[in-house]
Parts: sequence; C-alpha cells; structure tokens
Amino acid sequence: LEVVNMGYVIRQVESIFTIKRENINSAWEALKQTFNNKKDMIHDASGFHYSFVDTDKVLNAESFEEAMKAIRWEVHSNMITGDITSINFIGEKMGDDMCFFYAIAPYVEDNSYIFLRGEDNCFWNLHFKGNKIYVWM
Repeated sequence: LEVVNMGYVIRQVESIFTIKRENINSAWEALKQTFNNKKDMIHDASGFHYSFVDTDKVLNAESFEEAMKAIRWEVHSNMITGDITSINFIGEKMGDDMCFFYAIAPYVEDNSYIFLRGEDNCFWNLHFKGNKIYVWM
C-alpha cells in the first residue's frame, strides 16, 4: 500500500520579510537544528524527511540562502546592509513549512509577514512578532 501526499497548492500573495545580517547565522543554525531533531519528521522507506524537502540538501547547504532554497523558500539580501530583505515561495504545495518558520521566528524582524492564498481561495498571513509566528486567517 502506497500513500501519496497530494498536497495543497499555495501561492504567495505578498510579503515583507527581514532578517538582520547579524541574525542570519543564528537563523541558519536554528533551521539546521530542526533537521537534526527528527521528532516532527516523516519516517518512511526513504528515511527521515519533511514533505517535499531533501534533508541532505538543507544540512549540506553552504549558506542560509541555500538552505532556505532547499526548503522551497528563496530569500534575497540587500547588497549594502547584508540583511535579508525578501522571501518568495518557490514550491507548489504546502508541506511542513510551519516547522521551519517556528525555528527561524526568533531571528525574523518584528512585523515581517508572508501573505498566502490556497487553491480554494483561502487567505492567511504568517506574522512574525516578539520572536514568535502567528497565523491570521
């Protein structure tokens, strides 16, 4: 019996997202720790992993930007300040993305947000404030 995760298609509508240069390495370490702690991961014939993500690509990434791209979120830095100033969803379907955002939330600047739309036109906002992430629907 094979179980197929059909997934829920999501699209990013807009975002304001900042991680200060001095917090990027801490965010990267927190993200890696999420992948080293197998508690919330799927365990199947292919090993431990999160939906739609190759664990080895994240753990072997040479930068935070590369690790984020491996989890299907592309971030870009300001060339002058070194701060991360944007984020874009480059995947198709919702996976275990909240696990990743919970991990990096303490390093994301207050009032950063990611506004998303689901395949059924449901909208929600991931809002970062006070080292936490809130989901507003």
